[in-house]
Amino acid sequence: MEKFNFGVGYLYVFLYLPKTYSFMKTDYQLVELLKEGDEKAFELVFNTYFDRLCLFSLNITKNKAASEEIVKDLFLKVWSIAR
Repeated sequence: MEKFNFGVGYLYVFLYLPKTYSFMKTDYQLVELLKEGDEKAFELVFNTYFDRLCLFSLNITKNKAASEEIVKDLFLKVWSIAR
């Protein structure tokens, strides 16, 4: 029997975010909430995509610290635009 691995991000959403931020939100809905400056939506997007984007960046830079810094800068830019 195959096990499903939903990852820590889904557990986080289930346990800590209000019902309006359930894991059933689509990326489109999250972007709409981000446009309104919603901090919980930003937190959810950050927690969901940070590691994936770091891995993507690491494949290009071959430097873990630089990759994390690039992704942090990206999220900072997203948040500054959303607010």
